[in-house]
Amino acid sequence: MLPFALLLALIWGLAVAGFIEFTDFGRWIAERMTWLSVVAGVGGDMLILLLLIDESGKVAWWHILAVIGLSSLGVIYRGLRQAHGYFRQLMEHAQDRMAQRIDHAAPDQTRQ
Repeated sequence: MLPFALLLALIWGLAVAGFIEFTDFGRWIAERMTWLSVVAGVGGDMLILLLLIDESGKVAWWHILAVIGLSSLGVIYRGLRQAHGYFRQLMEHAQDRMAQRIDHAAPDQTRQ
């Protein structure tokens, strides 16, 4: 049952990340109601963990970590990609500002 639960966790995480990334409602939730996306993600993880309860009613700690870790991969990738995009925009803006400063400084230096 563990391999099925891990595959389900990966699919669940990718589905949540896709919903957040590719739908207007998902982006709105991520921007305005982050807690709701966290609750939905963890709630899905808990449902998946129900599959791993043994006969004594327990789930191994490393099963919990594996399910949460795999289900988090999609959202982590989305966050890193988004941060990279913001950083790239920031660097392009800084380069443009530097180029403008150089362009404005060059005529002043030639007048002297």
